Amino acid sequence: MVFVKPFSRDGVDFKNGVQQIPDYDYEPSTRIWLGFFHCGGLGFRAHYWYWNQLSADQEFDDQSETPMNLEVQNVDLDITQLVCLSPLDANLVAGARYSKVEYRESDDQGHSFEGCGSTFGMELLLPIDCSN
Repeated sequence: MVFVKPFSRDGVDFKNGVQQIPDYDYEPSTRIWLGFFHCGGLGFRAHYWYWNQLSADQEFDDQSETPMNLEVQNVDLDITQLVCLSPLDANLVAGARYSKVEYRESDDQGHSFEGCGSTFGMELLLPIDCSN
C-alpha cells in the first residue's frame, strides 16, 4: 500500500493570468508486485503502480480555478541479487522504469509527461527470527 500526497510548488497551469496550484489529499493506492528469486539469490521482479486523484474539494471560482485531475502510471522491471551480509541481507536492484504522468482539467486540457529510464536501488533486510 502506498500513501501519496502530491504537491506543486510552482503550479501546473495558468488560467486567466492566475497560476493554478491544485491541492490534493493523502490517498492510498495499491502497488502490484510480482517476483522470483533463484536459490543462488539472483531474481527478477516487476512492479505496477496506478494512482488517480482529483484535487481536493473546494469552491472553485469559474474565472480562475478548476479542479485538476492527476493520473500516474509506473511500470518497473528489475533484476535483483540477494547478498548475505550477516546479520543483514542486502537486495541489490537494477532495472528500468516506464512512467506516465498527466495533469488534466475538467475540460481535458492539461499537461503530460511520458518516458522511461534506468533505476538502481538497495534494500536492507534484517531477519527478526532465527527460525525457518
